[in-house]
Amino acid sequence: MLTPEKHVELSSQISGYGWLVRLGWMFLGNGLLLICALSIVNRGRALSWVDGAFWALVAVLVGLRYLDIARMGGQTATGQPAPMSHWRRYVAFLLVFALALWFGAHAVAWFGR
Repeated sequence: MLTPEKHVELSSQISGYGWLVRLGWMFLGNGLLLICALSIVNRGRALSWVDGAFWALVAVLVGLRYLDIARMGGQTATGQPAPMSHWRRYVAFLLVFALALWFGAHAVAWFGR
């Protein structure tokens, strides 16, 4: 049985982990995507492990945002609880953005040198 003290402790742990998850999908993951894109440009024309890492990172970002909303009390920009429709919009935006970034990096690698 959860006592009020344990409930508060559990809530603070979840919110603490929630901040880590939010930092992951908001900042760290996006920065790593940019680093992967720059690595693709620098590696040249051939597909490499960096392409796999790029798309694996996209999958991790989708999972982190899902975890944030479904389990960690994810919020909208206005501080309201985020519904799953926010996750679906995030996934759609991220996939379009990642595809454009990936194609753009390969286009620069092929034609920009």
